[in-house]
Amino acid sequence: MEIAKSKSPGELLNWHDIEKMNYSWNIACEVMRLSPPLQGAFREVMNDFIFNGFSIPKGWKVYWSAGSTHRNPECFPEPENFTRVDSKETGQFRTLSYHSVEDRGCVPEESMHEWKY
Repeated sequence: MEIAKSKSPGELLNWHDIEKMNYSWNIACEVMRLSPPLQGAFREVMNDFIFNGFSIPKGWKVYWSAGSTHRNPECFPEPENFTRVDSKETGQFRTLSYHSVEDRGCVPEESMHEWKY
């Protein structure tokens, strides 16, 4: 209500107002975790690696699925349930694919420039 009280009739929200809405932002993050707007993405493998016994060579394209990642119980306890968001701190309930890396990001920020599409 603090933000609404600071606005004059008809005045729209601005980014500064939205940044103050921690609870609403946490709800939006949880909705995006359960129903991601991006279903996944292709990435080019930067280094050879082995996944589940399969050798994946550098240069291959791989597909990452946001939905299966966001329902991984190793990352999210009770992944099929909507998590009640009581935190007043932004970032406590982040998704793995859409937001900053300090909380639950899956790729270090310094590596983002190395990704090839």
